[in-house]
Amino acid sequence: MVQLAGVNLTGFILPRWDQIFTVQADSSVTFSTNFQTNLTASIADGDDVATGVVVHGVGFGCLTEGAATAGFFDETATGTPRTADGMWLCGDFANGFPPQRIPCVNDTPTAQGTSLRQMARLFTFLAGDAPLVDGPSDEAMLDLLTKAVQRRHTFPDRDTTVQFSLLQSNMGFGSVHTGTPTQQAVASEAAIVQENSTGSRFVLVFQNLPFANNASIKPVSQVFDAAIAAFLFP
Repeated sequence: MVQLAGVNLTGFILPRWDQIFTVQADSSVTFSTNFQTNLTASIADGDDVATGVVVHGVGFGCLTEGAATAGFFDETATGTPRTADGMWLCGDFANGFPPQRIPCVNDTPTAQGTSLRQMARLFTFLAGDAPLVDGPSDEAMLDLLTKAVQRRHTFPDRDTTVQFSLLQSNMGFGSVHTGTPTQQAVASEAAIVQENSTGSRFVLVFQNLPFANNASIKPVSQVFDAAIAAFLFP
């Protein structure tokens, strides 16, 4: 929260509980129908408007504090981005909240960014036995990430020759603001995959790969495939 100290973000910091939760007849609390619909569209479909609704419900403060408390963001390191390592989400994908930006190594200051290492850590928690949040919450997120694969919102499996299958995935497609125009359209993805012959699972992450067409992704897919094979069959 140090990064947001002194910033007038009235209305953008705290969760909007009434938009997120619904109290059921048995006094249990669940996500509201609207929030769950937008959460699904955000994760499974990569819908920016739906993501904005989710961010508005949760709030910048909760997102920032949650990432820092869970060890995914070092708020003391943002002044030296080349040594900083973490996740930062203080933007709502252009849906009305004022973005709060921090320095970024490979782009202009960003309101929505992560390092490869921390994204890999997050997916490793989801894929492994150590819970990220708790069992039911982790399973609910894995279900959304599975839906993304089922709906073909993925990149690495566009090379059909690879020997792994995607189980869960979250992809990103957008632009950076540095480099030539042909370098600015970029693809990113974090995925849990399974090597087909052994059933072994791996976490794969790539970030900001210049994207012209599906063929742009094939070299990344083949590097992943070769790395998995070298690990399993040295």
